[in-house]
Amino acid sequence: MTIIVNRKHHHDSMVKYESNHKCLEAIEFALDGKWDSAHEIVQALNESTWAVWIHAVLHKIEGDESNSRYWYSKLGFVGDVEEKKRVFYESYLDSTRELKLIKQQVNIPYTEMTGPREKKGNYFIKNR
Repeated sequence: MTIIVNRKHHHDSMVKYESNHKCLEAIEFALDGKWDSAHEIVQALNESTWAVWIHAVLHKIEGDESNSRYWYSKLGFVGDVEEKKRVFYESYLDSTRELKLIKQQVNIPYTEMTGPREKKGNYFIKNR
């Protein structure tokens, strides 16, 4: 079987994978009490929905309510297509539980990174 993968889509998937992986790393730092390390990661990723949400939670943990509310206001809607919802400062009372929920929802897309590939124009061709 031959699979044709658009290079732009492949690149976008890899960027999303890296961003999601870093968000998971930030969550682990936060859960381990390493607030500064977690904050540094999400500051660099502030375009990612997950990073914005994590950023809001970090400032909630820090006790900086106004900054936390700012990041929640930037968040918009989260969740899958069928269950999108708004998340607010008051939505979760337990920040640890909120971080664990985010961790469960972060989707690292599966990318086929192994096996032979042949590059043709704007596409990769992968033979299976």
